[in-house]
Amino acid sequence: MNVKRTGTTGINPPHTPAAPAPKGPAVDITRKPIGPPSDRWEGVGVNSNPAAYESKTGVPATSPQAIAQGEQQIANLDPQVSRIDIDPNILDLQDPKWVAANPAKAAEAKQQLATVQHLVTNATANGGRADLTLWSLDKGFQTSPAEMKQTTDRFAKLVKQLETQTHAKPGTFIVSAQNEPNRTKLSPQQMVSLYKDLDSSLKTTLGDAGRKNVKIIAGHLTEGDQSAKWIKDIVPQLGGVVDGFSFHVYAHNGETSQALEGRLANLRNEVFQAMPKGKPMPELMLTEYGVRGIKQPGDPSDSPGDVSVGGKLESLRDSPQGAFREAQLVLAAARTGFSGAIRWGANPGGGTPWTSWSMTGTQAEGFDKKPAYYLTQLFTSAIGQGWTPTRASAQVQGESVATWRAPTGPGAAAVVANSKPTPQDLSLGGFAPNQRVQVLSWNSHGGGKLASSFVVADAQGRVEVSVAPGAVTAATSLLNKPA
Repeated sequence: MNVKRTGTTGINPPHTPAAPAPKGPAVDITRKPIGPPSDRWEGVGVNSNPAAYESKTGVPATSPQAIAQGEQQIANLDPQVSRIDIDPNILDLQDPKWVAANPAKAAEAKQQLATVQHLVTNATANGGRADLTLWSLDKGFQTSPAEMKQTTDRFAKLVKQLETQTHAKPGTFIVSAQNEPNRTKLSPQQMVSLYKDLDSSLKTTLGDAGRKNVKIIAGHLTEGDQSAKWIKDIVPQLGGVVDGFSFHVYAHNGETSQALEGRLANLRNEVFQAMPKGKPMPELMLTEYGVRGIKQPGDPSDSPGDVSVGGKLESLRDSPQGAFREAQLVLAAARTGFSGAIRWGANPGGGTPWTSWSMTGTQAEGFDKKPAYYLTQLFTSAIGQGWTPTRASAQVQGESVATWRAPTGPGAAAVVANSKPTPQDLSLGGFAPNQRVQVLSWNSHGGGKLASSFVVADAQGRVEVSVAPGAVTAATSLLNKPA
């Protein structure tokens, strides 16, 4: 796929005219794949946190009706990969003695299991994948080797149970364990043992063929917190055992897209350098991403902060500027060889820090869609699962550009984020000649909303678009309009 600078043309109206002739110098985006581990795009999705709806002191309870409404909003996104938290209490349900001795905890665990089952069904209903994350170990760093193996055996049985209940196709499930271990008292060697046990337990429970149909993505490492040391300690031992590694990366306040892309490229290089000789490069994923802004005195430590708009502070959750920075992060991930990105936060419910990260409003606001909701929908609508990110041989100053191609056939997509103060007119090439193409435009008129139109590529397979300042535009051969 290639991109050319053009003269002044607007986004095409919602009929299907042929694209005008391109003008100006060319900027090529080649068809060469970026290569492993991102040769198969998992997609963009959300973290689904069952604890978001748990009652907390001073926070109004979220009604079952409101929860259902909010979850339907997220399901309408068709998230391509959802990270679903598994509380370790759920695994205790496999021990009849524990259930009999702890009726209150067992009842709570059964409700947690029912919620997980529901979230998995929502996540996979339209072909999405689910990252089943065992959030923590009951005893943390004090877990004995025998207890760790018992935990992974029970986790494998839960995976099989969810596979059966959802009639999951091969490749639907990703499994992982322990959130952000480099921020705990767990040692790297304990994490190596945990994932080797998990691999063994899945093979025993699912068989070798079944294990191949479930990806193990190890890590959930925060980029800081001595991540370089952890990579050197765990990757040489787990490379070739697990299918990939995952990281949590957040954009810093005031950080440029180039600096952010450099951080992601550095993570990939650290993993590459640590891999055992002769082993292929593993898949890399962002299993949490988000952006941070201006923090005020008294802000919860786990909230994203604000952005300055016209001299006034506005919550990042409510601001198109915050969502635009999320787009730059996702594009940087695709350009640097990550296979997918999962946004931290879906619906609000259980307290201020979580609510401030959400992509919809509160229950009182009717779970009103925020700018990040529509921005996420652009990615899930424009890029197919299993598509291949392609390498940009050049970049337009002030713009972030990433492209994908279908593994077979003429499918293609390009996404452009314009950080310049003026509109940018581009010629997006690489589509099939005279192919019908959907153009998705986010924030083109302000407000962080998403618009859709259709055009026809010219005889050279080019589509002309104009990307407004602070806007994101996608051109794609996928023709399903967002819900």
